[in-house]
Amino acid sequence: MPITRMELKVRLEDYIKDYSIKSINILNTRLIEPEADHGFAATQHASPKFQRGVVWQDKESQGYIQSLIDDMAYSPIIIVDVESCLKLAKRNKDTVSIREFKELLDRGIKWLSIDGQNRSFCISSFVNDDFGITGKFKLGRKTHDFENKKFSEFSEVQLTSFLNLEVSVKVVKRKTWQDLKEMFCRLNSGVPLNAQEKRNATNSPIAQWSREIAQQFRDLSNLMWN
Repeated sequence: MPITRMELKVRLEDYIKDYSIKSINILNTRLIEPEADHGFAATQHASPKFQRGVVWQDKESQGYIQSLIDDMAYSPIIIVDVESCLKLAKRNKDTVSIREFKELLDRGIKWLSIDGQNRSFCISSFVNDDFGITGKFKLGRKTHDFENKKFSEFSEVQLTSFLNLEVSVKVVKRKTWQDLKEMFCRLNSGVPLNAQEKRNATNSPIAQWSREIAQQFRDLSNLMWN
């Protein structure tokens, strides 16, 4: 039976370059790759068709960055290799999977988030200076007392130490679109999905309409609270 899942320890620098769920601005990209002429692109995507929304606030995000620095971020981020799934779909003549995976690849999406999108957004958001960290953080040989310290404010030693941290990643390969929906539901079996999230996991006109309405209200809510 072919291996369809593998677990990796990925350096944060490589995760930011190759698996980012948000585009990284050019200024902070150049802190990592000085000769870059454009920011790192987002190559990972969290599909609203079966993913929950991003719910972490700054407190949770700071806690995850602390866990990464302390080497205590044990739960892996689970992502799907879109290209391998498309190859399987074409071999099986699975029209639904072909359509879904081809659309993602055409948009430059190589990885599909199946579990851990809050963690992925946290990493990309921190690198984009969307929030800072406060508290005692050991980077390199020293412990630093930070007050809303942002990524772009790291010293060279702190930056190097941070980028050398590792994040656990599980890569899933050669699955159908239906497999991914089932996998998402199983991964969340301990936390009941609400009615909206169950609708999101179906392929139907009403599900698509429901996703669009939910996104419109989410955008409106963000405008009201920002």
